[in-house]
Amino acid sequence: MLGGQAANVPPPPPGDANLSAAAITAPVEAAVTAAVTQVMNAMTAQSTTTGNVPVAPSPLALAPGGTGGSASAPWDFTKGDGLKFYISSVQALDSDKRYGGEQEGLYHFLDEIYDRADTFGWLPILSVIDSKGELRLITKQFGILEHAQVVTHAQTYLGTNTRNSQASACLRKLIKNSITPSLWDEVRLKHDHFTLPIVPYGMTDAVPTEDGVLMLFELTNIVAIKTRSTVSSLLKKLNDLEAIMEESKSDIQVFNKTVNLTLLGLRAHRTKIPNILPALFEGYKNCSDTRFVEYISRKEEEYEDGTRDMDDKELMKLALDKYKVMTEKKEWMQKSERDLEFLAMRAELEETKKCLTQKQPTRRSKNDSDTCLTPWPNDGKFAWKGVAPKSGEAQEKIVKGRTYVHCPHHGATKWVLKQKKGVVHLESCKAAARKISEADGDKAKHLALIGTATPKDDEDDSTTDGNTTVGGADDPMVAKTLAMMIKIANKA
Repeated sequence: MLGGQAANVPPPPPGDANLSAAAITAPVEAAVTAAVTQVMNAMTAQSTTTGNVPVAPSPLALAPGGTGGSASAPWDFTKGDGLKFYISSVQALDSDKRYGGEQEGLYHFLDEIYDRADTFGWLPILSVIDSKGELRLITKQFGILEHAQVVTHAQTYLGTNTRNSQASACLRKLIKNSITPSLWDEVRLKHDHFTLPIVPYGMTDAVPTEDGVLMLFELTNIVAIKTRSTVSSLLKKLNDLEAIMEESKSDIQVFNKTVNLTLLGLRAHRTKIPNILPALFEGYKNCSDTRFVEYISRKEEEYEDGTRDMDDKELMKLALDKYKVMTEKKEWMQKSERDLEFLAMRAELEETKKCLTQKQPTRRSKNDSDTCLTPWPNDGKFAWKGVAPKSGEAQEKIVKGRTYVHCPHHGATKWVLKQKKGVVHLESCKAAARKISEADGDKAKHLALIGTATPKDDEDDSTTDGNTTVGGADDPMVAKTLAMMIKIANKA
């Protein structure tokens, strides 16, 4: 029904009072169909007249920050969901441990920055156009970007009323919350490099504005300086994987991680990666586990014979899998009987060589009664050896790379070597032992004289109290004891 009138409704047949159900239903359905058709035609005509088009559905939001990181209407950080969004986005990447600027942790830190940016819609500000007009992610390819290029990129959004401008401020706050105070102090020294004169939205005068992307760029430069020497050092590191294995203490996981970080650093600088497979074989063969070395040697033979083709990634995976299996079985670094026997023979050989090559010291007499070893004269360049340290001064010093300690038992010489042939001097000083022995000998002689003395009153005293009487020289026990003491004194 339109306008209160029926449209194209056929009139009932005249004179027929008793109509059937079919006869009544057919006109009604025809009227409804006509009305619907008329309404649809009217809507189509109105749309054509006004130029309205059907509204497309809104794009799917891939992250809380918006539809895939688009810089549409700015967020409202003052209240509600916008405030919660801001607080969550600038929280530290790791609340337990902040990044301190270690080179081995740089790429992990940048990956965390990328994940946070992807979550909250900041990715557009991390993509910088390089000199060739190509987009480069600053978190992955910072090594090929220049400061001027990042400045040009920052000027496209700073001071605008867009989400990209807000994302820059959020990134700056995130960096500060995620690094240690000492690293932040280093970043602050580069303040002029990430601060630009920007006219804020709705204002006319420029004000100094810090940019989060430029701050991140300067941080990466602090940790990994973009110079040819950096690339050279990374390449040199790859050519000496045996040293990396020694530094890793034969831990294959640590070794592989170091190699991967080195490769990642070269890729960040857009450097061609050389073939490291031969160096990898040599590095793995420098491991301290004999069975692991045998396993790697077999893989190397298969590769050289052409029976197996592999690259550095496959070899590193094989080595890591073997390491994990041996660790789980508690077989890693376990010495076999043959290894233990070899080590024992080697130790015995080293000890024999020491005995054969040991140089006998020359004895120089200080006087006729002293035949012990005496130091060189304390004159000329050795005059300092005769000057003892004063009270409160150090009892140890280093002269020409050798460590000396103060020892008061060597007459005019006050300073001696701290260690000689692995023996600590203060723990085995022969001069001190000799003086103690001499003192003990004098004491023994003194006691012997006292024991042999027989005062006139001794006989009377010995008869008065049997419980306290000490026998004289005729007592066999006393005589034996005194003889032993005298013998000791004479030897001393």
